[in-house]
Amino acid sequence: MLAKLSAQVRVFATGNGRKTDPVDAHSVALVALRTPNLVRLQTAPELIRMGVLVNRRRHAEAAATRYGLDTRAILVEVGRRGMVRGQEDMITDIALDLAAAR
Repeated sequence: MLAKLSAQVRVFATGNGRKTDPVDAHSVALVALRTPNLVRLQTAPELIRMGVLVNRRRHAEAAATRYGLDTRAILVEVGRRGMVRGQEDMITDIALDLAAAR
């Protein structure tokens, strides 16, 4: 969606151009519902994997410090194993595996 179009809808809906979350969400929804042939975007699998790695960074840093490892090595292994959300406890297992392999 074009940001300019969203801003115009917001101005017409509220009488001002200031962005507030409820107003902006409503404006975007109105434009999306009323725009014919709106292009649907899909999230690339690579971006999903990158998000998983970013979310695991703190856990990986803590495990790396605890076991004397490189955080990057843990994150590479997280990606290789295809971990998904809700598996933060597996980072400790990965760190233990990497420490044992040294």
